[in-house]
Amino acid sequence: MHHPDTTNAATQIGFKVPLLARLTGSNVYAGREILRKAAGELPTLQAATDLGDAARKVCGAVH
Repeated sequence: MHHPDTTNAATQIGFKVPLLARLTGSNVYAGREILRKAAGELPTLQAATDLGDAARKVCGAVH
């Protein structure tokens, strides 16, 4: 399920810098799926599984 409101704002802004989302909670898998489907429209968007994963992805994206 791709919820358009979830990614519309980011698509309209058109991020040129890395955008990282760390997801937790009861709907984490649904959220990751939404972000995965939005990756074509938002190529700088990445999902992280935890803060360590987020830190590694940020460091990799800016170097």
